[in-house]
Amino acid sequence: MPAPDRAGGESTARPITYDDRRRVRELHAQDKNHNEIARAIGRSPSTVSKIAGQFEPPLTLTPPKSRPQPRGTQREGSDPLNLAAQVGLTRQTSGSR
Repeated sequence: MPAPDRAGGESTARPITYDDRRRVRELHAQDKNHNEIARAIGRSPSTVSKIAGQFEPPLTLTPPKSRPQPRGTQREGSDPLNLAAQVGLTRQTSGSR
């Protein structure tokens, strides 16, 4: 019978297995980040982090590698100069006021 969850219902959490631990260690050795490992074993990234923390010494998981965005695909509003131009706050460079 599943253990009750915090709300009093039945928990649907799947127990962490020996195979989960083995696969996390194996994929970690292949320099996979926690998101890649999670996808490979069908678990959440937080479960992978929990498993990694249980090893002695704990496995150090690297964050996903950030990929440079192609020009022109920056999130709107992320560039302060672009944002200023959008709201009409550009600086006057000619001497007129």
